[in-house]
Amino acid sequence: MKDINIVLVNYLMKDSVLVAVDSVFRDISGSSYDIGVTVVDNSRNADWIKEALMAKCPQAKYVDAGGNVGFGQGTSAGFKATPSRYYIALNPDTIIPENSKIVEKMIKFMDDNPKIGCIGPKGASSGFSIAADPRSKMISPAGNI
Repeated sequence: MKDINIVLVNYLMKDSVLVAVDSVFRDISGSSYDIGVTVVDNSRNADWIKEALMAKCPQAKYVDAGGNVGFGQGTSAGFKATPSRYYIALNPDTIIPENSKIVEKMIKFMDDNPKIGCIGPKGASSGFSIAADPRSKMISPAGNI
């Protein structure tokens, strides 16, 4: 069982997903935790994400949803694909800042606070300040965690 499984759902967003996955792998590099990354494809590989993902990040798991099942069902399929203690549903256009170790911080926070059932990092703008706009997808280095 993994410590955490990070799931991204693709629907014709190959380039964004690849950037997001790359940012995840940079963030978890050298981690002592067992971390999985799963990409669920709602596009039946119409954008050739499977081949691009395997070429760029062969350690990621690719799951073909069999069609556009939507974000919720796609995320659930990704959760089911890799048993884990914790899960992250990551938007495909998210970028985790390098060296932020946000995934490790989230795991540690959950381990240290067993009564908490769900957490999420604060969003930030591309300048890494706390975002006033909740639609921003940049994750902050989470100084509060």
